[in-house]
Amino acid sequence: MTSSPSGHHRQFDATLPLNTRHMAYPDSEDRELTAYLEGLLLAYHSLSPTPVPPCPACGSHNTRYHCRPHGVVLLPLFQCRDCKRYYNRRSGTPLAFLRHAKKMPAFIRLLSQQISMEEAQLRLRMDYAGVANWLARFRELLLLHDPSGKWEARVRLGIKFQFVGQCLRCPYAGAFGHGGVALSGERQAICPDCGHGFPVQLLSSEGTKPDVKIVHDPITAAWRRRGVMTPDKAAPVADQAGLAKLPVRHAALPVVPPTLPQAESASFDPQVPLKRYGGTQCITPENPRLTQFLEAAIAQAYSLDPTPPACPRCASRRTYLCPPSSQTQAAPQFACRGCGRRYTRLTGTPLVTILRKDALACLPPPVVATAAHARRHGTPWLVGEGGDGLDSQVPRLAAAA
Repeated sequence: MTSSPSGHHRQFDATLPLNTRHMAYPDSEDRELTAYLEGLLLAYHSLSPTPVPPCPACGSHNTRYHCRPHGVVLLPLFQCRDCKRYYNRRSGTPLAFLRHAKKMPAFIRLLSQQISMEEAQLRLRMDYAGVANWLARFRELLLLHDPSGKWEARVRLGIKFQFVGQCLRCPYAGAFGHGGVALSGERQAICPDCGHGFPVQLLSSEGTKPDVKIVHDPITAAWRRRGVMTPDKAAPVADQAGLAKLPVRHAALPVVPPTLPQAESASFDPQVPLKRYGGTQCITPENPRLTQFLEAAIAQAYSLDPTPPACPRCASRRTYLCPPSSQTQAAPQFACRGCGRRYTRLTGTPLVTILRKDALACLPPPVVATAAHARRHGTPWLVGEGGDGLDSQVPRLAAAA
């Protein structure tokens, strides 16, 4: 028995996440497959005495209705007059001896979703072996009622795939590892030989989708655990698979050149030397407007306000403040639900490297005042006494100011 006996392709969506490290799995349920399986489930768990199914042991139609459901028997019982066996509608089918029937509707909705077995295990509150056994049973049920494999090819739960092609740097040809999502929104592929990463669109010609290969199918382990992996059964890992959707490349945002002010002759003093020669000192008067502007900009960048700003990578507003237990810097850290990146208000600015002890002493007084205010109010993002954050610099900076 194969996964796709008639050559139906199992379609994967490359825009969906492979794990929940950066974002949760979105809903990718196939409503048609769910409705088809719910109809089969209702037929097998029907409480009606008619129609009487044939005997699953001898195949005889000389059967009768035996008893209705009660406290011990949950489904109607039937009896074969030829072999004298008692059975119900689930006897002799892939659903035989499966418990926790109340969880089956929720499991059916997960069959078509491109999620991991561990995620299904958490949602159903079942162990891994139980989820794998149910997956194998329901896929056998689909092939029993549809030998063409049309409906079974829509099952994606727990099935892992990789992109296949030719490496652009080395002569390797085969399956590539997953490299996440680039800044442009394209999914990356990693060569297992040279480690080179590039967009998966480069694995195929322009206008076509790259080939994929199924590298793991949990039904194999489920059959082996049940002891039914016999030589007459073909490997359930289907070679025929394709991509239903690829992430599109985001258009680059136009770079607007900064507007420079017009140079005024009054802003320069021709009497001040440009360099220091001999005993002449290069003394330049301070520009109060420039100093005030820089102090305000630096104070805003080092602000301890917990309100999350937009993501500097994807400009998404779906951001949140990281919990205090996971803070690794003196400035408050935020996370983006869109691209999964962590960042601070300093990310993407020239001040991103000015978090060292020796550099903090050169910051203007507004930053010192902000740090002192946060220390008085017990802000949880500041590093403790003796650390590398702003908290350990407040006494020295205040004394210097």
